[in-house]
Amino acid sequence: MIRQLIAKLLRSTGCSVSLEGDVLTASRGDARLTFGFPSENSLQDVLDQIAGKGGQGVLVPMLDEPIEAPGIIILDREDLENDVMQVLLGKKKTRETVLGDLVTDCLGEMDKVPEAMVRPTLEKEDVVEIGNKMVDGFNYILDLVPYFVFEYTSLVEYDGEVQESKGTIGVNALTESPEIWEHDMERMDGIEYFDRKREPKTDEVEAFQIAQRKVIELGTVVKESVKEREDATIQQKKSVKPKKEDVQLEGLGLVYLPIWCVEGSKGSIIINASTGKILKEDLYS
Repeated sequence: MIRQLIAKLLRSTGCSVSLEGDVLTASRGDARLTFGFPSENSLQDVLDQIAGKGGQGVLVPMLDEPIEAPGIIILDREDLENDVMQVLLGKKKTRETVLGDLVTDCLGEMDKVPEAMVRPTLEKEDVVEIGNKMVDGFNYILDLVPYFVFEYTSLVEYDGEVQESKGTIGVNALTESPEIWEHDMERMDGIEYFDRKREPKTDEVEAFQIAQRKVIELGTVVKESVKEREDATIQQKKSVKPKKEDVQLEGLGLVYLPIWCVEGSKGSIIINASTGKILKEDLYS
């Protein structure tokens, strides 16, 4: 489990990460960090793999005996696990951990999470017209709501058949709610007019985990089977989930979605300024 969590944290720093058995490789450009997670029986094999991959080697021993490995950084497993948990609990940023120090020292400064905004298609005049008709609107606020956005692919195999799912998912960085995003939402570097730019309350690592759980849910298939017996016909249903290793997520950065909040004497409405869809309406009786 620790190696999967470390992989997620390293991805959040802008590294390309691959995980094969007991060896994890993180790279940026030509610079490389190779992590090994050896058990007592796999130590020499892991050391050989680290040597073969090049770059700075790092060992996170999964055994208690002291290890001598010249030229290789050895991290204490318990300290590293504590760092990871502090990040997941929101008490630390990845940049403040030993992993963050390693990435900066060996791969250069960490990349900032890229930011973009979705282009609104509704002008204020359009929103005012909608607001007047629906709620006799008098107050109009354009919020920029932060989302961590991922493109995803998942594979699930059942009875020799492979089913693939792919798409784009956004995790609301205020509510931690995952949402399927439309592919045709045009992005831009900035919006000339807005009232409030909301700051994220979660980070990309937590958003990655939320998105992964949602993609597994979306990729789950339900198979029905029928068994005939002498005295009855039995129908069975079985849910098959994609394995975590069969779910691929590519982070597209932090994207701000423009949302109109309209208040009126007859109620309030919330409108997606990109799609024009009314997300919520509260009409007074």
